[in-house]
Amino acid sequence: MSEAGFHIRKLDQGDNVQNFKLGNEAFLPLKTFLQKQAKTFQESNIAQTYAAVTTQNAIAGFIDMQRDRSSEPLCYFRLRSCE
Repeated sequence: MSEAGFHIRKLDQGDNVQNFKLGNEAFLPLKTFLQKQAKTFQESNIAQTYAAVTTQNAIAGFIDMQRDRSSEPLCYFRLRSCE
């Protein structure tokens, strides 16, 4: 475990993504993606999701890596503060 209180690893099918909170309604699409699409996208190799996981095994944030049609990597980062 890092000094930051979390470590980064690939999202696992067993991860509980339903408790992930961002605290701002403007970020609801990001939360919805994590809860409803991230695991499916990962299984289909559309995108790979890595999670910042706390010592309590809670997801504190995530990053999606995917490729667009030009095959250039695209990265999206979303991180909520650890409580």
